[in-house]
Amino acid sequence: MDLYSIADNSLRIGAGTGLFTKALLADPAWAKNIKAYVAVEPSEGMRETFSQTIQDDRICLQDGTFQNTKVEDGWADLVVIAQV
Repeated sequence: MDLYSIADNSLRIGAGTGLFTKALLADPAWAKNIKAYVAVEPSEGMRETFSQTIQDDRICLQDGTFQNTKVEDGWADLVVIAQV
């Protein structure tokens, strides 16, 4: 199985300022396979920086936490928690 092919619906928990997301979407293998990307971040300041840093129609940036992502159960094909 090609890991990249399972990333249609991707969920990023703790999206921060968007550094990881920017790197992920800069990689051609990941970028071509991600169809929808929900970025969850509890900090308003971080979300503001993220929205200024990343401009991509596939991304839905929203308030939330690890315990409450507001994403429907079973939606995500890939869940990412990373620190850059």
